Amino acid sequence: MSKPNLYKFPPVLTPDFIYFRAFFILILTFLCSVSYGQSEEELDSLVDVYKKHKEDTAKVNTLSKLIAGYLYRDHVKAKAYTQEQLDLAHTLNYTKGKMKANYYLGVIYNNLDQKDSSRYYYKKSKVYAEEMDDSEAIFNNALGLSILEYAEGNLNEAETITDENLALMTAKNDSLNMAILLDFKGLINQMKGYYSIAYTHSLEALKIYEALDVEIRKADALNHLAGTEHSLKNYKSSIEYNKKALKIYEENGDIYYAAQALNDIGLSFNVMQELDSSMVYLTRSLEKSKEANVPALSAVTLGNMGTVKWHKEQYGEATQLFEQAIAICNTIGDLRRQRETEAKLGVNYNDWNKPMKAIPLFDKVILYASENDVLDMLKNAYEGRSKSYQLLKKYPKAIYDFEQAATLRDTIFNNEKTAKIEELKAVYETEKKEREIELQNNKIELLETKAEVGTLWQWILWAGLAVLGIIFGLTFYSLRQKMKRNELEREKLDTTLAYKEKELTTHTLHLAHKNEVLADLKNQIEEIKKEGGSTRKVQNVLNQINLDINNDGSWEQFRSYFEDVHRDFNTNVKRNYPGISAKELRFMALVKMNLSSKEIANILNISQEGVKKARYRLRKKMALEPSESLEDLILSL
Repeated sequence: MSKPNLYKFPPVLTPDFIYFRAFFILILTFLCSVSYGQSEEELDSLVDVYKKHKEDTAKVNTLSKLIAGYLYRDHVKAKAYTQEQLDLAHTLNYTKGKMKANYYLGVIYNNLDQKDSSRYYYKKSKVYAEEMDDSEAIFNNALGLSILEYAEGNLNEAETITDENLALMTAKNDSLNMAILLDFKGLINQMKGYYSIAYTHSLEALKIYEALDVEIRKADALNHLAGTEHSLKNYKSSIEYNKKALKIYEENGDIYYAAQALNDIGLSFNVMQELDSSMVYLTRSLEKSKEANVPALSAVTLGNMGTVKWHKEQYGEATQLFEQAIAICNTIGDLRRQRETEAKLGVNYNDWNKPMKAIPLFDKVILYASENDVLDMLKNAYEGRSKSYQLLKKYPKAIYDFEQAATLRDTIFNNEKTAKIEELKAVYETEKKEREIELQNNKIELLETKAEVGTLWQWILWAGLAVLGIIFGLTFYSLRQKMKRNELEREKLDTTLAYKEKELTTHTLHLAHKNEVLADLKNQIEEIKKEGGSTRKVQNVLNQINLDINNDGSWEQFRSYFEDVHRDFNTNVKRNYPGISAKELRFMALVKMNLSSKEIANILNISQEGVKKARYRLRKKMALEPSESLEDLILSL
């Protein structure tokens, strides 16, 4: 849930982004085909049944029920049962079992905030689902993938997948999945800052859940409504919604979401400056997150507890909590959350009058935020470091950082204004469609009224419609044939382009590998030469290697392949940046192919430091601002 900044902390130093990553990586995993509300007695009974099974498909199916029961109670047991299910399904060559096991692994790794593993298993399950033509399973895995896109901030991609699934579920009249998708659309729009749209979608979902009497889903929708209320600064309403959700989660033994709901309530009390109440809920959240064995959520809660101590000016205790959170983030490899917490620790050090400890932290945050274009984080890190320099009476540096922060503040303000305009446009388009539907319905009613005038006119109307139908049918047939021809032609062009792309990639990789091998061989010969080998013969070999490394023939072949795939690239570069040299154009072509710095270095026969210098010179020649991405600009040409 998005939290606006009301702390003394700069916005990015609040738990806002931390909250998104910790909560929504959990909150929607997983929404379909997972059995909630199974009692411990029911699970024990399932275990007894499972133990009596032979090694057959019935056991695979029973394992599915066990996994669903433990999915949000005990991920260790869930993972163990899922691995057993996968192994047995492979032994039996049972496609449905393999599909389900991979799906559950996707859910489990999603819960554990291991997105790459989660994506791998969702995609694998989706392949099996498509092989079986199982539309429900295809839907579930697609939803899982859209949630991953959401968690990584690819909101438009997430919404596109969601809209496709929503159309599918609406056609099937599947109310539960429609509600799930509406709820998810609410979350996406909440992340975009479209709070009125988010509230509408979540409320629609809640009404469907209440009609279907699905308690755990009601809790999810209540939690999402709480998030929107918090974003609208209605903190008391947010707390009330979260308390209702918490009650349902605890009644269903759902410790993951109970821990998060407790964290959310503590966060709202923190914003309201009711710090003792905040610490009570955050402490309960930490206990449950440890019980659930989810380190990401523990890190979030520890960071929020550090914020409470900071508010109380208990800087030593705040430091210990922030450092614990940073250590967890470092262990699980969550660099962004680590940098955010380091920034909070820097603010804490400033207020503790320890600016020398704060500056190295802000340095790391500024470097990370610059490399990843995280403007909020960058702005607030500059503000924090400016204060550090001010405390040290290094006024020129303090003024420089302050000016950097001011420039970024203007950029962020313009972005937020643009987002608000986009929200209004989205609301307008929705209302416009609703008016068009209403107008269409009115036209239908008018036609029906006129049809009652008499049988004769009715027959005339039907005859006219029949003629129109014939004309439409013939027109449609003609258009369809034309579309088929166009489709065949397009497929032919796509096949040709794909082949050329494959040739380009193969040639580029070959070029990189060749230069890497030759460079390595060159180094070895240099060593032999130092050790007293035949100088003349060695030099001849070195000359030949240098000739091969700088062979323009290979580059000519590369250029030919590249221009076949990216026809207008060179023209666009020369038109927009006439000062670009041939070597720089060659460098831009390699960036256009999304190659790593190491691969580019090997191909151009330069060091990785040389690649950095080439990027710097190119940015300077193209007059790019620090906040602008060189890669994005090149990819757009």
